[in-house]
Amino acid sequence: MSPSPVADAFDIDYVAHEMGHEFGANHPFNGTASSCGGGNRNASTAYEPGSGSTIMAYAGICGTANDLQPHSDAYFHVVSYEEIQTYLASTSCGVTSSTGNNPPSVVLLPASGKVLPISTPFKLTTGGYDSDGDALTYCWEEFDLGTGGSPTAAQVANNNVPLFRSFNPTASPTRYFPRLSDLVNNAAVIGERLPTVARTLTFRVTLRDQHNGTQGVVGGLNSSQNVVMTTTASAGPFVVTSPNTAVSLAGGSSQPVTWNVAGTTANGVNCATVNLRLSVDGGLTYPTLLLAGAPNNGTANVTLPSVATTTLGSVTLAVPLLGAPASSRVG
Repeated sequence: MSPSPVADAFDIDYVAHEMGHEFGANHPFNGTASSCGGGNRNASTAYEPGSGSTIMAYAGICGTANDLQPHSDAYFHVVSYEEIQTYLASTSCGVTSSTGNNPPSVVLLPASGKVLPISTPFKLTTGGYDSDGDALTYCWEEFDLGTGGSPTAAQVANNNVPLFRSFNPTASPTRYFPRLSDLVNNAAVIGERLPTVARTLTFRVTLRDQHNGTQGVVGGLNSSQNVVMTTTASAGPFVVTSPNTAVSLAGGSSQPVTWNVAGTTANGVNCATVNLRLSVDGGLTYPTLLLAGAPNNGTANVTLPSVATTTLGSVTLAVPLLGAPASSRVG
């Protein structure tokens, strides 16, 4: 760490962080090594894996096994919001004034109670409404507490540690677990490890409005709601098994796709059918539906469209289960 920090290293990691403490916010990281150790972890708010990445976290100073990134991002984790709001409600020294802003509402939230197969990607999506017409951002964060420690494979095998990190709020109401950019590259990154055991997973989505006043974003409000799911070791991992080699396939041809059902037709997952979609950008989007409502029996034939792949030189076949693609690449 620089003895003379500037920019984000000073403005966020120090100034905003310490101001957060002044308003009642504790550390949200779950790591216990290096600077995350020594009693700095706060067990009742340790929702972020490893070093964490939000304003009140310790990004970049907790060692290789814990650091999610070099510096903290310029926003608060939802638990920090809650602590700050609780603190403000308990004080009487300040003078309050109305901004005329109304909080956004979470709509179309996924139902709790879904069962996920282990080691299988998934996505969560919601909707939002703002009566003032303000632009909204969405932030999906895991909201589970557990044993402190580094987000290693051994820790992930524990059934009560936070697995998924927070990312900057975006205009998209959807988050993939893990991010598609990591998924298509088969990259296992700390802070985005899929559950490998049966456990409960709680996620909280936070909507922030961009309430624009004459001096910029003034008086912004947020709203949050939870989704609770479980994973089962009796199902998963759900993976595509063929095609899984670099081969050339002709447009208009019929091709077989196979996958491991892996107990997903029962065991609480109860996925009777799947959709097969095509990607031509390396697996980042799946705009082409090849087959809808195919029986989840591990095999199907699809007819490939004629698509140009001169840039990427590959297409990806995906069998979305629970919203996320389990994919295999062909060239």
